Amino acid sequence: MTIDDQIQLAVQYFRAGQYQDAKQLFQGIYKQAPEYIIPQIYLAQLAVLEGTGNAWIERLEALLREKPYLHEAYHILGLCYQQSRLLPQASHAFHQALGAFLSQSFVSAAAYPQPIKKTSTFDRPRAESLLWTTLAELKRQGIYAFATAGTLLGLERTGQLLDNDKDIDIGIDWQQMPAAIQALIALGWQETARSYGLINPRCFIHLTSGITMDVCGYGTELPSGETISGLWMDQVPFDWNRITYFPRFSLTPKCLLPEKYGI
Repeated sequence: MTIDDQIQLAVQYFRAGQYQDAKQLFQGIYKQAPEYIIPQIYLAQLAVLEGTGNAWIERLEALLREKPYLHEAYHILGLCYQQSRLLPQASHAFHQALGAFLSQSFVSAAAYPQPIKKTSTFDRPRAESLLWTTLAELKRQGIYAFATAGTLLGLERTGQLLDNDKDIDIGIDWQQMPAAIQALIALGWQETARSYGLINPRCFIHLTSGITMDVCGYGTELPSGETISGLWMDQVPFDWNRITYFPRFSLTPKCLLPEKYGI
């Protein structure tokens, strides 16, 4: 099998989510032919998925000094910086990625991990049932979770989840996040993609159904008393996060479907 054939097979593994197979094959190619760019870019992307993107920062920086037109490498370098909490450097790399992309007369799809186009598989009735049973079980454990974001929009607008939705969104008291994570794991949920390096929201997949859920923490800002949420990272100044402000609110218990869902 030629190196090009090996690269093509490794890319197929990556796109199919067979990350360990892809990593093993790319590592062999990189060891055999370190001058090839595609294996380096994919290995860096795999490192980001594993939470070790910082190990590829120096190599990507060196690669871009040699080939400053690779928008794919700038983008993944930005992800590595972001994972390492180097947010100003990450922002600069993302801008460079955009500039390099726009300056090219064509888009090279060979080296960049391309998403697989899939039709929506969101099972609305099953997701709705899972939503209510999960909320009910959390409540039994003293965790007062509630529908939020797109899930709340669907329930308020149509009385059910939106047909074109892709996941469930629930909110909790930020201080209950550790307890909620433990409870959800016991209920058959697993944190996915390391929650993209965020401490809020946390991203889960239901191991039985494959349905995904974002758990959004809501806290109270002192001394204003306003409710806050958003996209938060640890180990960075808090004002670097995306902070969303809401008027102060409180929860009112409702029993909509007590017999069917045990609420």
